[in-house]
Amino acid sequence: LPAFSQATWEYGGFFQTAAQFYARRPNPSDTHAAANGRLQLWTRAVIGNRFSWRAKYDFRLDTHRDVERGRWFDVSQRGLLQPAGSLTEFYADVKLGRVDLRMGQQQIRWGRADGWNPTDNLIPYDYLNTFADERIAVPALKADAYAGRARFEAAWIPFYTPTRLPLIGQRWFPRLPTSAKIVPAPGTDPVEASVSYRDGGGPLPARTLGNSQWAVRWNQLVRRGEFSLSYFDGFDDLAFFRPSFSPAVLRAGTPPHLLVLLNREYHRVRVAGADFASALGPVGIRGELAYFDQTDPSNLDHLLFIVGVDRTWGDWFAIVQYAGQKVSRSLQTSAVFPDLGLRSTLLCRIERTLGPSRSFEVKGALRLLDGDFLVQPVYSIALTNKWRFKVGATIFAGPRDSYLGQFRDSGYLNLELRYTF
Repeated sequence: LPAFSQATWEYGGFFQTAAQFYARRPNPSDTHAAANGRLQLWTRAVIGNRFSWRAKYDFRLDTHRDVERGRWFDVSQRGLLQPAGSLTEFYADVKLGRVDLRMGQQQIRWGRADGWNPTDNLIPYDYLNTFADERIAVPALKADAYAGRARFEAAWIPFYTPTRLPLIGQRWFPRLPTSAKIVPAPGTDPVEASVSYRDGGGPLPARTLGNSQWAVRWNQLVRRGEFSLSYFDGFDDLAFFRPSFSPAVLRAGTPPHLLVLLNREYHRVRVAGADFASALGPVGIRGELAYFDQTDPSNLDHLLFIVGVDRTWGDWFAIVQYAGQKVSRSLQTSAVFPDLGLRSTLLCRIERTLGPSRSFEVKGALRLLDGDFLVQPVYSIALTNKWRFKVGATIFAGPRDSYLGQFRDSGYLNLELRYTF
């Protein structure tokens, strides 16, 4: 009690409102405009020299119903939609000499590449907007032990949290075939049928010790840089979709229609990874690679890697990276998400500071084999010490049967206003 009475308390947060404007509606359920609001509150307390804790709570509302308004105090983050209220972080830090412990809801980020990290597999993404790059915290126990220039990390995650995927039938879910050949009755010729899809759901891994996940990492500082080796044994944060087919609907005068249920399954995966960062004079070098040993029915073992160079001069920063993959079989029949979508891809980011209150940034991705690309320019200005305004765009181009080109009707303008307190 005396220690708690002498604790140093901090608190703050922000309110953010944003709007997105789309030129086209690829699906009937899409919209030309959407808006959302987010209020985040956080608090932190430092108690003595060894103990501290931090909590963060988010409130969300939106116009497109991607937020589930019936959930106002969500801790598990296991729903298909974003919760209206969620405890996004709640953990305690304990310092024990050369060992640091962190217990509770937290984000554990690994990797040294910029923007895309094959070795970063401990926490899931929020892919409701696939290209927004938002992460989801998980309940975990993490320990960091220090020995000279080495750091050893270990993490135990008792409960599984999946990546929140785009909604089927909306603009960010990968394009699926809209027609198929079916045989209406035995002995008849195949006919063309229209196809629609519905999310069949599926049970998440039970909250048992047998379904827990764990990971270890060795990080070593060397003379001109650092490197790490890591291993993860857990569940794939992306669901495996197993289709099931309903009987075709046949009506006189109309083409046959087939409903496909995409049932979600969750299977374990083991990932061995490595990363490094170094410098050659003014140029930085970084890279990662990870081998994924899959256990789902597709058994799609694969190797992902990325390597890049960066340079800072004056008010400018630029980084160029190459991302690639080696996959055990073709992906033609799969719904591909960003983890496997960056095949032979150049990634770049250019940033310019325009003074104490303004900055401009451009991100880009060019897939060399298919010729599709993504460009994201963003201009940011601080209106006051507390108010900041951003305007940006996301632009896609390329063949419609390519990974990025399939979203060419989903380019949008984004406006964002944030008040920090």
